[in-house]
Amino acid sequence: MNGFLVQAGQQLNPDELVYLTYDGAPAHRNAVNPAANTELTMLPAYGLFLNIMERAVNALKAAIKAEMSRPTFQQQLYDWGEARRQEIPLGHYRQQILFSGVLQGEEIRTE
Repeated sequence: MNGFLVQAGQQLNPDELVYLTYDGAPAHRNAVNPAANTELTMLPAYGLFLNIMERAVNALKAAIKAEMSRPTFQQQLYDWGEARRQEIPLGHYRQQILFSGVLQGEEIRTE
């Protein structure tokens, strides 16, 4: 990385302040500031709690898993008789159950 920073420092306009941000990859450690008008900033370590979208998706996944673990839902997923009656493989029957719940907008319990 230092070779890159030296090259970058030679091409920077000395009248402008330049901020370079880098991550904590092993190759990026021990970075040397290439010029007086350059400021190096290392990104903070990744933290799931900082990303609200990942928190929301994880909460949704947890709610779906909780719903799917209910005995009545499990019973419905393993209803071989209904799959045979519809003359479809059990895997397709399960997909129908899952998709119909999504399309009908069934609420997922979060209690």
